[in-house]
Parts: sequence; structure tokens; C-alpha cells
Amino acid sequence: MTSEGAEGAEGLSAEGVEPGTVRPGGRTARVREAVLRAAGDALVEHGFDGLDLADVARRAEVGKTT
Repeated sequence: MTSEGAEGAEGLSAEGVEPGTVRPGGRTARVREAVLRAAGDALVEHGFDGLDLADVARRAEVGKTT
């Protein structure tokens, strides 16, 4: 890691977007929460070895590429 910290030379955050451009309650946040919840549920039900991304996507009601 460089001495630039979380923000790089271009002023981008660690996620690669300009600070303040992502709305915390927007679609991206809702989709992320749905995927994380679905993944957690699938892990509890099937364990890590049984984790299937198609199942997680189905549970989260998103496409597999999301």
C-alpha cells in the first residue's frame, strides 16, 4: 500500500468512485444488501462447499452477473 491512503492520486475512494457520487440508499445499495443476505442464507443452509452462485442470484432476485 502506498502512502496515499484510501484515496488515490485521482481523488477516488477505495471503491473506485468519486466521493459523494454514490447514493447510500440507491439501487446499488439495495442489490448489494440482497446479495449479501442471500449469500448468508445459502451458506447457513448448504455450507461453503455447497455454495452455488446461481442459487445466491436466484435468492437475491438478481442476474448471476450482478
